[in-house]
This record gives sequence, structure tokens and C-alpha cells, in this order.
Amino acid sequence: MTLTFFKLVLKNVYKNLHDYLIYFLTLTIAVGLFYSFNSIESQKALTSLSSTKGLLANQLGIYISALSVMIAVALAFLIIYANQFMLKRRKKELGIYLILGMSKRNISLIFLGENLLLGAIALVVGLLLGVVVSQGLSLLALQLFLVDMGQFQVVFSISALQKTVLCFGIMFLLVLLLNVRLISKLKLIDMLNAERKNEQLRLQGEPVGWAALLLSAVCLVGAALLCSAYGILPSNNPYFEVQVGLMAAGILLLFYSLAAVGVSAAKRSRGFYLRGLNLFLVRQLGSKIQTNFLSMAVISGLLTITICVMSTGTSIAMTMNSKAKQYAPYDMTIMATIEKTQKADIYKEMIAKGIPLDEYVGEYIQIANYSGDYYYRDMFDPETADLWPIDKNLPDTPVTIVSLSDYNQAMRMQGRPEATLGEGKFLLNCNYQGTEQVMEEFWNTAETISINGMQLEKQDGKILNEIINMTSVDNNDRGTLIVPDSMVGQLTTDYYILSGIYRETTDPDEVVNALVSLTADMDSGYRYTTKTMMYDVYFGLQALLSFVCCYLGLVFLLICVALLALQQLTETADNVYRYGILQKLGAGRKMIENTLLKQIAVYFCVPLTAACVFAAWGIPEIVDIVELFMNMHLTVNVVVTFLFFIIVYGGYFLTTYFSCRQMVREPERSPESCAAQE
Repeated sequence: MTLTFFKLVLKNVYKNLHDYLIYFLTLTIAVGLFYSFNSIESQKALTSLSSTKGLLANQLGIYISALSVMIAVALAFLIIYANQFMLKRRKKELGIYLILGMSKRNISLIFLGENLLLGAIALVVGLLLGVVVSQGLSLLALQLFLVDMGQFQVVFSISALQKTVLCFGIMFLLVLLLNVRLISKLKLIDMLNAERKNEQLRLQGEPVGWAALLLSAVCLVGAALLCSAYGILPSNNPYFEVQVGLMAAGILLLFYSLAAVGVSAAKRSRGFYLRGLNLFLVRQLGSKIQTNFLSMAVISGLLTITICVMSTGTSIAMTMNSKAKQYAPYDMTIMATIEKTQKADIYKEMIAKGIPLDEYVGEYIQIANYSGDYYYRDMFDPETADLWPIDKNLPDTPVTIVSLSDYNQAMRMQGRPEATLGEGKFLLNCNYQGTEQVMEEFWNTAETISINGMQLEKQDGKILNEIINMTSVDNNDRGTLIVPDSMVGQLTTDYYILSGIYRETTDPDEVVNALVSLTADMDSGYRYTTKTMMYDVYFGLQALLSFVCCYLGLVFLLICVALLALQQLTETADNVYRYGILQKLGAGRKMIENTLLKQIAVYFCVPLTAACVFAAWGIPEIVDIVELFMNMHLTVNVVVTFLFFIIVYGGYFLTTYFSCRQMVREPERSPESCAAQE
């Protein structure tokens, strides 16, 4: 009996393999993603990080573990939904088992065995996939945290394995219990007529559709106006709830109206509507979109979030990778505010304070920053200048000024070309993308400037683009005037800045520990930064944000494409009888399959197109918030997101089409022929 039962389970799984394909694929990818991201914290090379990056690496593990709990709940609903499709697809077969005398208990056991077998295979294959992917993620993590790749080790995470097995074990248990309950409530007549109980094609009238579309436009425009006025953060938006409500209502009404409006537009184009099987295609799509408008709206929202978080995460990583090294030409920098310190020699003052810079630093320079009565608003019109939000106070800030000799000191230490400057002339340096346009316009139009009553003429040549002081990534030099040494005696000294290169034997962490005392007193007037601190904070933070964004994005993308695929599989299974009638009426197989391909393509593309439009509006808003939080400008990059969508979205689309095509190709079988075959 046990052997026969096992053979029946194996036979059923093999026979229905094309039906189980989406279910199996979703389970496998979900297991692989779950294991691979939870195994990152087990990479031993991450345990040897500096204190700052080590803290961020620990936070990465904490965030991923917390996200995994929420994601597990979402995946559980997805797996239950997929299982419901499989049960619906197999109703007729299960009904035949009942006719042949099998009890519902045995039917439940058969379905239970099939799910256990499929789940076990998916778990094993998913774990193998996860082990492979986790090594790539570990390499990526080490690169983002700037860890020597020689420290990489191939690891198998026991803790990630336990989490994955426990999580998906609970999911399978819930699915199995649900199956037993559903099968026990099925009626024989419903099972046998499952293939012929099709959904009625009832579409809303054209006036209702156009009214819903108009109302949707009003809601979306209202939400956009509120967003433009108050942003998307609830802390700064007194109408946040109204904005969210308008957005949700607008998306729901948009998808609700698509069916009626789309069918109406297709009918007006008689040449298209009456060509081939387009009449059937339009009616099918209209009915399905109207029936599933709620789920399609949710899918579109999830896809919007996916595009936004993945694009933002990858943009953070790429921007920081490209700029952090560029903006750190020194090993350390100490800045002294003259107003508070009244010190002119930082090097001697540090040694006097017990910080042995002479033991740490092999080469150093000290330069001064000056200011006068010349402000940035004198260089451009604040009303018309296109400034980023983080630069809103720039117009009221005095322009930073350095002497020619100090500038050339900095260039000599970096091995960069020095500048020449005639008496009574000035140069301009700017390396900040947020102000480069206004500085370029100033440089092209300005001939003379006046600072503290002294007239200066523009030096012939181009605007400079060099690093004078080490401050922060991307927000380094918004515009600095370089003036002759003879002039600085009449200016106000704001800062003295010491920049140094370590000796070969210097331990960077030891320097940071020694300099901590400088900032213990907030009123000390000293600030410092080191190359390792910049790398630790920026690369560590980029790793944290990038991994969290990609994890969320990939899982949301998986949920969306799986739901779309399952809905199309369900729709095709429900309409196999209709496709059979089309064949009897003379429609060729190629024509039917082309119609099926168009239907699936439209169904996949509609929510994605809406998501792309919403993301094109949402990404700049999110980027503005990130830029304000991180005090830097992001170069938005959607290439990685596009590649992920091509692989995952395209893969599910093709898998769905081939599975649906197989259903349509199956010859219609009567209950009697099915019973005879069994």
C-alpha cells in the first residue's frame, strides 16, 4: 500500500510537472534568497573589520534578520496562493479519484505527499542555489566594506540553514493543513465541472470606466501636488494621510477603469478589433483586469517600491564607490576654528595635548581658510540658481578663500599641478556637482570682484577642479577663491587645516583612538577626519543600505511576478474549454498561441508600465531625502535594476507562457477517458 501510494505521488508530480513549474520555481528562488542573505553575517572576513564598519556589518545582520521575518510572512501568503492554484487545477482529477472509490482522506494524503515531495526538492535545490549565491553576496559585501579579498572564505552557514528550514517548514505545514481543510469541503459536482465553470465576462459600461479614469487622474494629480508642496516624509507633511489616501485611490481607480476604457478603445478600432482572435483577446483581458484590478493595483505598488528601493540602493553604492577614494587624498585632516582655539600651529598643539603626531605623520601641511565681505549670493542669483536642497543656505554663506601658496602646498603633497596667479588676479576652484553649473556661469561672465574694498580681476584660464581639503564625499568644495598671498592679511582667518600622510608603520586605528579626545568636548573648536573613517562610514553605510534595498527589492519582485504568473495560469486553466471551442471553430494552433502570448504580455506589462511611471516620479523624491540625510548627491543608476527585471521578470514571463501553452495544447478529455486512463 505504501509503495503504491508513493508511486502514485511520483506519477502525479511527473504528470503535472508543467503545472507545478511556477510553484517550484518560486519556492526554489525564495529559499535561495532567504538562505543567501541570512548567511552574509557568517562570512568570517567581516568579523575582522574596524570598529565602525564592524558595527555597520552587525547592523546589516540585524536588519536582514528582522526583514526576513516580515518577508517570510509575505512568502507564506504567496505559497498558499500558489498552492490554491494547484488545487484548483487538479479538481477534476481529484473528483475522478472520488468516483473510483477513494476517500477524501486518501486524496488529502496524496496531495499532501505531492506537496511534501515538491517542497523537499525545492528546499534542497533552493539551498544549493543559496549556497552558490551566498558566496557571490559575500564577495560583494567584502568589496563594499573595502575588505581585502584575500580574506574571503567559502562558508556554509549553519544558522542560515536552520532559519531557512524552520521558516519554510512552518510554511509547508500551514499549506498542508490548508489543503486538508479545502479538500474536505470540496463537492464532487464542483470537481468534475471545474474546467467548465468559467468566469462570466461582465464589463462595466463605458461611462463608468471613463468617470473612474477621470477621478483617478484627479486623485493622482492631487497626491502629486501635495508631494511637491510637502514632500513624502510624514514628519514634514501635515496632509500625509490625505496624500497616501489619494495615491491609493488613484491607483485603484486607474486599474478599475482600464478594462472598460481599453475595451471601448479597441472596439472603436474596427480594423484591429475584428482581426484574427483580437475580439476574444480584448474580452479576455478586459474581464481579467476588471476582476483582478485590486491585486494588479497592489502588484503595481509593490513593483514601484521595488524599482525605487533597488535603484536607490545601487545608486548609493555606485556613487560612493566612484567618489570616496577621489575625495580622500590625505590620510588625516584636523581643522581648528580660530574663533574657539586661537591656535596658529595645529601640529605643535596636538603634541602638547599628548597626541604624538610626530610618530604618526611623516609629511604634513597646514593651510588657512579665509573669508571677507564677499558671499556666494554675489556670485549667482539665489532666486534663479538651480541649487540642491542641501545647499539652500549657501547664498548667505561667505565665500571660502585660500592663498595661492596654501593652494600650491596642497597640490604638491598630492602630486598635482600647481597654479600661477598674477598680482591683483583671482582663480576659482570647484569640485562639487551641486554648484559646478552656477560656478561655471559665474566664471564665464565675471571679470572683476570686490572683497573688503580690494578689486580683483579674473585670471585667464579655466575653473579649477581640485581637492584642497579633505572634508566629506561629494560635498567637498562648493566654490573656493584663490587669491594672491599679499591680500590675505586683510581678510578674516576662519580655520587652520592640517593635512597629513601617515608613516608606513602607522596604525590608522591608533590615530583615530588618539584623536577621539579632540571631539570629547563639543566646544573644543577642533574637528578631524581620516581616510579610514571616511571609508568605514561611507563604504559601510553603502553596504548596509545597498543590501537592505536589494533584499527588499528582490523579494518584492519575486512576489509580484509569481502572483502575475499564477493569475495567468489560473485564467488559462479556467478557459481551456474556450480555447477548445476556438479550435473547433477553425482557429489554428499558431493563431491561438499568438493570442495567448499577447494576453500574457499585456497582463505582465500593464502593472509594470504603471510602476515605471510612478517610480519615475518617486525616485527623485527618495533621492532628495537620501541626499539630505547623507549630505551628498547621488547619481541615479537604474541599469542594475533593469538587468534584474530582465532576468526575473522576463524569466517568469517566458515560464508562464510555456506553461499556459502546454495547457492549451492538451487535448480535451472527457471524465470517462480520464477514468479509463487512471
